[in-house]
Amino acid sequence: MSINTTVNKLATRSGLTQSTVENIMSGKTKNPKLKTLHRLAIGLDMTVSELLDFPEMNNTAFEDE
Repeated sequence: MSINTTVNKLATRSGLTQSTVENIMSGKTKNPKLKTLHRLAIGLDMTVSELLDFPEMNNTAFEDE
């Protein structure tokens, strides 16, 4: 499986564009929005705090638009 296929699947699961995921992974996007990180975490089947290794965020609520 190629990295593009993996990025594409993650983008689909996250509800993000493939370019958004690629930009975050490559470091081109330096400060992604918290909502974007939330969607990315959902695509990875984890919480934002797990994604960021920040357990204090477990009590933060996010609303979908």
